[in-house]
Amino acid sequence: MKEKIKVTIDRSKWRTGLYNISASGHGHTYLLNDEGFMCCLGFCSLAAGVPESEILNQPLPNFIPFKNEIIIRGIDSLVYTVEGIGCTKYHSTELSAKASKINDSSLDRATKEEQLLELFKDTDFDIEFIGEYTPFELYF
Repeated sequence: MKEKIKVTIDRSKWRTGLYNISASGHGHTYLLNDEGFMCCLGFCSLAAGVPESEILNQPLPNFIPFKNEIIIRGIDSLVYTVEGIGCTKYHSTELSAKASKINDSSLDRATKEEQLLELFKDTDFDIEFIGEYTPFELYF
């Protein structure tokens, strides 16, 4: 088995819960938003080596504008490609879809953490949570 990618999710920068009672962080729920907050998949993307500039204001890993069609190590767990006539399409893996659903759910934060740890345990990513939550605020 290849070495796992260490992902540290800093609760103070974790944007979770969309717009419900269990939400945390500021701004929109993106891989990385303008306020500097990230969803769980944003933390994974950065840990896998995707530059911040490529995940900024992107909703899911399959929206990352991969330069020169290069899939960075570890991202293939989150995104798969389908070659078409004259184009390549990127799609979320089942892992990405499930992680996004947990991240954006109305589950309490402790349950989200437990479910994400369970979801990622047999993947390319080694997830840990640190820090304290930032109360939810949405700015427009």
